[in-house]
Amino acid sequence: MAIVATGTQDSKYSLTWLEFQSLCRELCEKIDWTKYDSIFPVIRGGVYPAIELSTLADIHIVLEPSATSLVVDDICDSGQTAKRFLDQGFDVATLFHKGRCDAPTYYAAETQKWIVFPWESPKDIEDSVRRQIEYIGENPNRSGIEETPKRVVKSWTELYAGYHQDPKEILSKRFQVERKNAELSPVILREIEFQSTCEHHLLPFLGTATIGYLPKNEVVGISKLARLVECFSRRLQIQERMCEQIADAIQTELDPLGVFVKARAKHLCMVARGVREKHAEMESVAVRGNYDVIERTILNG
Repeated sequence: MAIVATGTQDSKYSLTWLEFQSLCRELCEKIDWTKYDSIFPVIRGGVYPAIELSTLADIHIVLEPSATSLVVDDICDSGQTAKRFLDQGFDVATLFHKGRCDAPTYYAAETQKWIVFPWESPKDIEDSVRRQIEYIGENPNRSGIEETPKRVVKSWTELYAGYHQDPKEILSKRFQVERKNAELSPVILREIEFQSTCEHHLLPFLGTATIGYLPKNEVVGISKLARLVECFSRRLQIQERMCEQIADAIQTELDPLGVFVKARAKHLCMVARGVREKHAEMESVAVRGNYDVIERTILNG
């Protein structure tokens, strides 16, 4: 299905009921039903696909799987659920396979998107946050916290806005500038403030970035460099990769003679836990192009 093509900037897709039914029909046609006499749905995601497949294949649903049961789920993402059943000798059917793990026995489509199924709502995500609050020992229903799950999910729209920003689009508006000596004429933007989230502990790291590049005849507005930092920082990140991604985007889109990206940040995963180093800062650098030229112009400029 075209809606689940991989590699798109929009990482979320809301599946309609009609699309869900179409996927179930595709999945049903791929399954060798002569091997099964029942369907076992994985709670919760597998319930709706199991009901639809049960109707299409005229096969009953069971609450406990037998050796001849087909296990049904909505999506194979991390692969842990499917693996648990596959390791026990069961066949597994899912609507989607994300390709991050071994494939289930049958699936209708591949995707890299976050699929919002028609039976899901923001309340489901809020419930998962509520469970985390309860897990750490707090009462999710007490005054002051009962609205926290909704606030947390709402905050993600801003904190992780980078997943919905396209670096190509950010750098698309360019200006022609005559460069008489491009190798000695860098453009540098320093002290770009950013906030990001460590992908290892989901704790913030905060700091500043410096971007320098040696344009040939095209430049971008300086605000675009700051927006590029925001694009990659407002994601789950590690600092080293963030620098590499910024440098790659500038090199790919602007084709300059060279690029230099440096970030300096304090990481709360190191301040608030673990070694608890309150004053340590991390510096990371990414360079593209002729380093000798970059060193003479950007680094020593």
